[in-house]
Amino acid sequence: MQLNKMQQQNDVQTRLTDFDALSSRLSAYLKGYLPDDELILPLTAQVLKYYLLSLEEYEQFSQKRSLKHQFFNLFSNGSYIKTGVPLRGTLKSPLINRGTYFRTKSIDNELDVWLDNHKDESVQIVSLGSGNDTRPFRLLPKHSNLNFIEIDFEESTRIKSLAILSVPKLADLVGVPTNLLLSETNQPKTKKEIDQSSLSLHTDRYHLVSLDLRLLENKKLIEIECLNSIIDTEKPTIIISECCICYMSLESSDAVIKFWRNALPTGLFLIYEPLGGAESQGHDHFNNDNTERRSIGLNTNTTNHGYGVVMVRNLSSRGIEMPTLMVYGTINAQKGRFQKLVSNNTIVETIKDVSDRTPNSEIMRMSRLEMLDEVEELNLINTHYCLIKSYWDSK
Repeated sequence: MQLNKMQQQNDVQTRLTDFDALSSRLSAYLKGYLPDDELILPLTAQVLKYYLLSLEEYEQFSQKRSLKHQFFNLFSNGSYIKTGVPLRGTLKSPLINRGTYFRTKSIDNELDVWLDNHKDESVQIVSLGSGNDTRPFRLLPKHSNLNFIEIDFEESTRIKSLAILSVPKLADLVGVPTNLLLSETNQPKTKKEIDQSSLSLHTDRYHLVSLDLRLLENKKLIEIECLNSIIDTEKPTIIISECCICYMSLESSDAVIKFWRNALPTGLFLIYEPLGGAESQGHDHFNNDNTERRSIGLNTNTTNHGYGVVMVRNLSSRGIEMPTLMVYGTINAQKGRFQKLVSNNTIVETIKDVSDRTPNSEIMRMSRLEMLDEVEELNLINTHYCLIKSYWDSK
C-alpha cells in the first residue's frame, strides 16, 4: 500500500496517540484506580526505551524530552524509578484518571462476562490497533481456553515484541519459551539492530501480528496469510477496537468491520469510539449514499456538536485526522452503521450510561483515592464516548 508523505506523517501521529493512552493508564494505575495493571510498569519502561532507539538521532533528543514529561519523569533507560518522585504533582488530573478508569472498565467488564459465558470452550480475542495494551498479560494466565491476537502497525508490533522478550515475566505470561528471551547483552542497542528485529511474536496462545488494517479492504481472510494461519473461524470470537477504527477513513473503517463480519460465521464486536455529536438525535435511516451517510452524523447547522468540533480542531493541530467522528457522531448513527454492516443485534451506549452502573462501593473507593470536583464535566465527556456491542451468528 503506497502512502504519500502526508499520509505517512498522519500515521506517525496516530501511532503516537497510543502513548497518550498509555500514560493515562499508567497514571490511573499509580493512583490506585486500576490496581491489577501492575505489568504496565515494566512494559512502559521497555517500550519507551526501544521507541527512542528506533528513531533517527536528530529525533531522539526532542522526543526524549517530550516523553520524559509525558510519563511523569518515572522512567530512565528501560528502568522504572521507584523512589524520590513527587507523584501527587506529576500524575494526570482526577478528571482524566476517572475517565481512564471508565474507559478501561467498560471493556474489561464486557470481556469478563463474555469469557465467563464461554469458559467451557476454546475462544479467541482479536484486538485491532492494540498498541501497548496489557490485557493479554492479565487474561491469558486466567483463561487457559483463550487465544489472544493483537494487530497493529509494524512500528508498534516490533517495539512491543522487543519489550515482551526483554521482560521475563511478560514473556512467561504469554507463553514465550525461555530460550527466546533477550538478555541485557543481547538486546538491540541501535536503530539498525531494532530495524532488523522481528515484526511479530507468536506463541501457542498469543499472536502479535504486524498488519496495516487498511489492507483488509475488499479482501477475504484466506488472502491475508498472517491472519489466515492463526485465526480459527470455528471458535467464538470477540473483536476489540478501542479508539482504533475511528482514525481510519470512512471506507477503510467500514471495510474492516465487513472483513471480520464475513470472515467469521459468528462473533461479537466490542468497540469503544468517540462521538462528535449532532443537532438531530433522531436519524435512524442508513443507506449506501455517501451524502446521506454523512448527514447522519454531521449537520452544518448543529447546535450540540461543539465537543466534536473542538476535538477535530485539537487533533488537527497535532496532524491527526478522525474521519468518522462527526459522520458517526451519535448513538443512532453508530447503531445504524453496525445494524447495516453486522446485524440488528446491536447495542450502543454512551460511557455515561455504562458508568452509571458502577457499584456504589467502587465509586466510594475511587472517591477515597482523590477528590473529583469536575463531576459535571466528566459526565459531559462520557456522553461523547460510546461502547458498541454488535453480535452476529450466521451458522
